[in-house]
Amino acid sequence: GVGAEFPYPPHALFFFAPFALVPYLLAYGAWNAASAAFFWWAARSYLPKGFPSIVSVLTPAALLCIVFGQTGLLVGGLWLLAFRGKWPAVALLPIKPHVGFLSLLSIRDWSTFLRIAVLALGLIAASIAFFGLSTWAGFVDRALLHADLVAGGERWRHASVSPAVIYGLWGWIPFAAGGALLLARKVNVFTAATATCLIAPFGFHYAMPVGCLGFGLLLVTNWTKMQFRERLR
Repeated sequence: GVGAEFPYPPHALFFFAPFALVPYLLAYGAWNAASAAFFWWAARSYLPKGFPSIVSVLTPAALLCIVFGQTGLLVGGLWLLAFRGKWPAVALLPIKPHVGFLSLLSIRDWSTFLRIAVLALGLIAASIAFFGLSTWAGFVDRALLHADLVAGGERWRHASVSPAVIYGLWGWIPFAAGGALLLARKVNVFTAATATCLIAPFGFHYAMPVGCLGFGLLLVTNWTKMQFRERLR
């Protein structure tokens, strides 16, 4: 809408700008179709044999992404590729900075890290060349303002992880600690994705398409082993 802020670093415009060339409803439909297809394609290798792959884009988080035209399926697809060893995906994930930071958990050697750093810096340089240095200055200003709003409690009421809505900062801290403990015990594509939403001081349902997929697979693969009371939960 008019006056809405653009909360992503400027190199994210390489994904978004082409959709500005067509009318809104066409862009909305094309974006949803492209991002859903991308997530579905990236998720297939994680699914057990016989599991209907269409379910990967029918989870609550995925459907929210589609309804609101959000970026969760794009970011989630890149995340799934990153943990399959596709290092260019890690370089692209900083369009969501905290997600990009935690995606480094997918890296296994320094040479891969250096390739990622070179590509990421190249994307930043390209964005400056195409969109101007002022776009980065504006992004930094908005990021600092957002940090102030979070620190001051202005964002907790509608943008925080659920307990923080009620308890504020003190409600978030146990969840952040739980995310860190989860990573300390086991790092994989799904535990790390869940931790991104727990550790960040704010969270949205559409940020969890990988987490929802992981929860679903956990239930499917362990259903016969679960006790009745566990299934009810």
